[in-house]
Amino acid sequence: MKDIAPKSHKPALTLHLGLLLFGCAHADEASSNRCVAPTLTELAVLAPGVKLEQPFRIHGKGFAWDHEVRVALPASYGTGESAYPVLWVTDGIINFELAVEAVNGPWSKYLPEMIVVGVGGPPEASAEFQARRTYEFTLTERLMADGPRDRVADLAYKNAQQLAIEAAKDAGKSPPKTGGAPEFLRFLVDELRPMMRKKYRMSGTHALFGHSGGGFFCAYAFLARPRSFKQYICLSPNLSGSDYELFRLEEKLAADQKDLAATVYLAAGEGEILQGGYISEIGIVSSMSRMAETLRSRSYPSLKLYVHIFANEEHGTYKPSGLAHGLQSIWGKPITPRQSATQHSLPQDSGIPARHGSFRFQTDRRSICSD
Repeated sequence: MKDIAPKSHKPALTLHLGLLLFGCAHADEASSNRCVAPTLTELAVLAPGVKLEQPFRIHGKGFAWDHEVRVALPASYGTGESAYPVLWVTDGIINFELAVEAVNGPWSKYLPEMIVVGVGGPPEASAEFQARRTYEFTLTERLMADGPRDRVADLAYKNAQQLAIEAAKDAGKSPPKTGGAPEFLRFLVDELRPMMRKKYRMSGTHALFGHSGGGFFCAYAFLARPRSFKQYICLSPNLSGSDYELFRLEEKLAADQKDLAATVYLAAGEGEILQGGYISEIGIVSSMSRMAETLRSRSYPSLKLYVHIFANEEHGTYKPSGLAHGLQSIWGKPITPRQSATQHSLPQDSGIPARHGSFRFQTDRRSICSD
């Protein structure tokens, strides 16, 4: 595959583009100049026994860029012929490390062993990070809805979009487009997955994880193609995005199919309501709650729905505990703890969070984005 050359960009650009598509994954990432992926050596220390494959690139049909794919195999992968469930991770450059830790750390005795696949832009294309997400995680040209509360969000989008256009011109590229979520879902399910299945022993159980803009895409996937994945972990999804298109999609689903065969976990931070600025204006908690209530009212026979609002947590701070709780929820309890020579004992003061509890990973060990 042809590598994507690093792009120069303005220091202020990331601050504004960090707002685009529902903000950066962590609050402090918005002020950073570039995002870097953890090295294989670093991940090997964080998840002992896990086999980390060399990242590779794939140029999907219809895309103007390559995607980097990162794969982590469970510790027992090389000892037998068993097939494993798969956790697919959006925004691989910032979420792959987190997912590998979540499914292989000491708390993982509550989960089945699984393969982790991270998909996203390569590290050297970090200047294009938000432009790519703008295309892959949206449905319509209009990114927000109409209404008094949406004016601030609309302004933020317009400012970010203008900076993206300027950066594209500086790099000799076309301006970022919107509405690529259907194409990105097709790429994951119909193009990348069959290729990966030929190389790795994947079972028929596939889960999708996304946060923020990735959370919106996650919700789109279970409404547009519910059987494309079996389980969905959608954190901080701005479901009012794309002018409430997901609610119209759900209405069509209810009218046409009468069922939703999926296990869905929705979560947000309580602080997203009052933390102010852009995050509060786009109504993450309110739109997510409205969707959860709508799904519950439908009484879909095959839907398993879990909802969690984390107390005293903001947009980026609860993501590690949100993923851990989501994994526990979608795989259900009780789960027989797996036994492994590399398994650690669960610390007394740690564990999968209780329904109203709090659980934090060591997110301050190092920053995934740096100056």
